[in-house]
Amino acid sequence: MDALTPYDVILRSFESHRGSTPFDLITMYCVYLRGCTVVPYLLERCIRQFGLVQYIPPPPPPPAPAYVVIDTDCIGYHISVDRIQQSTRPATYPAETTADYLP
Repeated sequence: MDALTPYDVILRSFESHRGSTPFDLITMYCVYLRGCTVVPYLLERCIRQFGLVQYIPPPPPPPAPAYVVIDTDCIGYHISVDRIQQSTRPATYPAETTADYLP
């Protein structure tokens, strides 16, 4: 374990597909996804795999709200996207983090 480097453990699974499938800001939507179950989509916890600088993510959201609340949040998804974009910038190397992030 001590010999591992950031390149050994950082997941950037979609990096090679960016040429054919451009990054879409909708993937930065960070609230709840609903289908037969409701699950939180916490992009802020793995933002490095999208080529952005990792920062300390906020606490997880409270338990899943009612469907009508989730639907309303989804309509205004750009608010969530704007919040994430303001907290980061494109990374210059895969392991880049903010100064206050635990290495």
